[in-house]
Amino acid sequence: MLVAVVASEVTLRRLQPRAVGSVLQPCVYEPDPDLGGFRYRGGAEGRVRRGFEIDHRVRINAVGLHDRRLSPRAPGELRIVALGDSFTAGIYLPVEQGWPRRLEDALRTRRPGVRVINLGLDGTGTDAQLDRLQQRIPALAPDVVLLAFYANDPLDDAQGRFARVCHRGYVLMFRDDAKAAALRGRVDEHLDAPLAPIGAALYRSSYLWRLGLYVALGPRHLARMNFLTPSRRIRRADAPTLEASLRRFGRMARRGGFRAFVVPVPPREDARGSLAVLRRNNHDPTIRVLDVTRHLAALARAEGRTHRDLYYRYDNHLNADGQRLFARAVAGLLFRAAPPL
Repeated sequence: MLVAVVASEVTLRRLQPRAVGSVLQPCVYEPDPDLGGFRYRGGAEGRVRRGFEIDHRVRINAVGLHDRRLSPRAPGELRIVALGDSFTAGIYLPVEQGWPRRLEDALRTRRPGVRVINLGLDGTGTDAQLDRLQQRIPALAPDVVLLAFYANDPLDDAQGRFARVCHRGYVLMFRDDAKAAALRGRVDEHLDAPLAPIGAALYRSSYLWRLGLYVALGPRHLARMNFLTPSRRIRRADAPTLEASLRRFGRMARRGGFRAFVVPVPPREDARGSLAVLRRNNHDPTIRVLDVTRHLAALARAEGRTHRDLYYRYDNHLNADGQRLFARAVAGLLFRAAPPL
């Protein structure tokens, strides 16, 4: 039995299956009472982990963006705002490897005065992202706004706004005080259990113990994952449609004096999935859609890569190479769509 246990432990450490990997969300959030949801906390730091393929220390800047320090606008600066969800926020990668910063680098080869500001926030839909933009327009005064659209963004809007807070190292997502109290109770019960220190030590030291917990408790048990959400999410009857949100984006562009572009982010399983959703819902002729799918595929082929090579093996987000090529594809289309660039 001892030989079998040792052999199983060694095998698990070599194979590193998803079941024995931890899933950590960084404690970098706080409620946003103005928008009815959440935001990044200015100056916050945390750790994000997805199994064995993502492990990164996240740092949020002083004004609550996953970006460099926001400096005053320089003379002649062309300011671009990147808006979107987790694909844009890119908290699982260093700021320098996210597509907004990569886009800035690519555009500066032909237009030195470009500055791209990352206004992305993970876990948000299009309506919440536009609220975030509206809140920041006076301070940022963008010349161009790129709305990075992902196919599941309408679902995030349909489920409504949630707050996120940190409690004893766990990220809690809730809609009201009662749900918040229930989630805090679950965390306290887990951490204050009499054998909790022993269980935590076993989880840190034994992959076989991790596998046993995974089989017995499922993938979302509190030793493996520190992100708690309500057990049941309710779809809002009054949720804005994607078409309405896109029309609103067009109105904001006209009032704010910036150029509006929507960039569909290709999903890992269906490269044209986000584009198809956009085409069914975008009826505002003032909003240009930058279809990056073919250009991105060509850039990938030139480097001997497939579409799936641009994503993590298990996580659905673009990896560092995918972010780099996505930025190059966006830059190429922007140079054609916005000649002043």
